[in-house]
Order: sequence, then C-alpha cells, then structure tokens
Amino acid sequence: MANMYFRGVAPAIAQVDTFTPTVANSATYLLLAEDDEGNSYEISYGSDGSATAQEIVEGLKAAADLAKSLGHGPWDEITATENDSILTLTVDTAGKPIYYTVYGAPGELVKTNTTPNSGPYDWNCGANWYGGDDMPGDDAGDVVYIENAIIKYGLNQSGIANALSALYITKSQIGQEPVITYPSYLQIKATKVDINYQNDPGAASFLSPVNLDLGATQSTITVFNSATASTRPSINIKCNHASTKLHILLGAVGVANNAGETATLAEINVLGGACYIGDGVTLTTLLNRVGSTLLRSACTTLTLDSGAVRTEGIGAITTVNINGGSAVLNASGTITNLNAIDGQADMSQSSVSRTVTTAKIGSGGSVKYDPNVVTMTNKVQPYNSSGNITLSAA
Repeated sequence: MANMYFRGVAPAIAQVDTFTPTVANSATYLLLAEDDEGNSYEISYGSDGSATAQEIVEGLKAAADLAKSLGHGPWDEITATENDSILTLTVDTAGKPIYYTVYGAPGELVKTNTTPNSGPYDWNCGANWYGGDDMPGDDAGDVVYIENAIIKYGLNQSGIANALSALYITKSQIGQEPVITYPSYLQIKATKVDINYQNDPGAASFLSPVNLDLGATQSTITVFNSATASTRPSINIKCNHASTKLHILLGAVGVANNAGETATLAEINVLGGACYIGDGVTLTTLLNRVGSTLLRSACTTLTLDSGAVRTEGIGAITTVNINGGSAVLNASGTITNLNAIDGQADMSQSSVSRTVTTAKIGSGGSVKYDPNVVTMTNKVQPYNSSGNITLSAA
C-alpha cells in the first residue's frame, strides 16, 4: 500500500520501435498501430514465399508511407525508415506513445521497443510518479493523487493487479476531447473516486475534461465541481457495476452520454450542477435534490425534490416521485406510478404517444398532459387519503 502522486516531470522522448521479419513459406505481415485518441489503422504486406526479408521490410515501409500520406491516424504521426531487413518506426511527437500489435504466425514479425516513450503526460512513465516503488495498482490499497496535472496517454490501466482504494483528482485534465468521435477515457479500477474537491481557500479553477471508465469495479464517485465546457459535459463517467453510486455536488457530468456508450450503476444523486444520462445507461435510482438532469435511459425510481428533470428517448420508469420542481416527461416509455406530490409533471412538450398507468396528485402537485397523446390507464387519484384535493382542467 502506498500514497502515489502524479507529478508529470518525465522528459519528452520520442518512441522508437523496430520490426524484423522472418522469411516464411507464405505469410501476410500485418501491423496495427493505435493511440490513446482512439485512432487505429492496420498496414500489411503479402508474401507468396519468395520475398526476401528486405523486400518484406520495403513493402511494409511503403504501406506505412502510404497510410501517413493519406492521413490514417496514428500513422500520420509515424515516420518509417528501413535498413536492409529491419523496419524502424519513430513517433513524430516526443512524449506521445503508439501501441503496435503484430498479427500472424509467431515470430514472423519480431517487434523490439528500442526507445520507450517518455513524456510528462503519460501515466505509464515511472518518472511521473512519486511515492512507492512500483506503479499504481501493483500493490493492494494504493491511493493515487492527481493534482494540477494533465494525463493524455497510457490511459488503458484496466489490467492493473489491484483496484485503487482511492483516486483523488483535482484541477487536472484526464483524457482528451474528441475532434470528431468519442472522448478518450482513463480506464482504471478504483473503489472511491473524488473529483475536484476544493481543499484551499483560493478561487475554484478546474481543467476539462476529466474522463473516467471504472469498468466492473464497484465504486463510489463524488464530483465536487468541474470546469465549464462549451459543447459537452466537462466530466464524463462510464462504469459497469450494479452497486456503483455517483454523487454530483456541482459541475457538468455526463454518464455514458455519447452515442453507443453504456454504463450500469445503482444510484445517481444530483445535489447541484447538471447531469446528462445517456440512453445506454442501466440505472436503478435517480435522485435530483438540486440542479438539473437530462435522463435518456430507463430508470426504476426517479425522485425530484427541486430543480428540474427532463426525460427523452424510450426509457420506461417504474416510479416517478415529484416532491418539488418541474419534471418534463417526454420519454415514450411507460411510467407505471406517477406521484406529483408537490411539483409539476409536464407531459405536454412532446407529441410522442405514451402511457401512465397510475397518476396521483398531492395538495401542491399538478399534472399537465394532452389526452390525445398521453393515455392514463387509471383515473387520476389523490396522493393522500385525507385533506382536500382540487383538480382543474385548462
């Protein structure tokens, strides 16, 4: 167990790898390059058994040069050279790692990392870490602190031997914003995650983004604040454990918010800020205490105490409890129990047909809907068994 601190002090050194082919009777030499930004592209050279090692190297170099000229990432940041029977690939940007995978029969293309990547933004660089003798997760109970740092590379840490007992992130950037597709996530195991806890009296100043994928590790995640991003949430979370809980005090947080992303968790507790929940989320409980939530997935129980919730998409909700604030219920999925106790349930802002099985109204509640669009299976009932309820239509 160790307290480990990311310092970001590793010198920037360009990665260099060599590839040596063996002459097989017949083989297709395949080489895949990937980076932490989600780019991947494969080059190849086919031999009928008559090609020499030098011809194979020259063929692979020509394929690498073509991929670079056509802008296929990450080959557009790799320079290929050859010397007789050895192909050398040098990364153009010092400090940015490239990950290569060789496909084919064992030994047909031998990879040697002659110069490992080094840089201040790489999780995998040991020089960036202070505390302990190993890397985070090598020992049980490791606690990791990331403050005033930027980590863009070495993000796939899903294979660490032990889950971190705690991960504290503040005033730091984790991962990168995409140019076209999806954000890059730090894939990590951690049972507790705190993001942007302000532990000094100075003005709050945070970086964006913070992208975390907790995988199948049960975790408690608390977001204290975030930077402001223009087009998407500043903090993006993915997780896949039915007991994981997310607490949001302030900031803009997305949960599997991008198309095709998935997440599973027990509870999202919004105490402030804004939460954006994607349609691939499996969620048991949503509690909106303060702030706002956009829910595009199904949910077992949605409770709104104040602030605002809007539902979109097709997700069904078993129980909606409105204790205050306003819930705009646009999703087409069936609501089994709708309890407008002290706040408004507004189902008038979408023309999509939908069904509410049982709706109940408290003394301070209201339900707004178009009967041509919304089907009430049972008649609207009072939430309380005593006291006066006034129903009005407009």
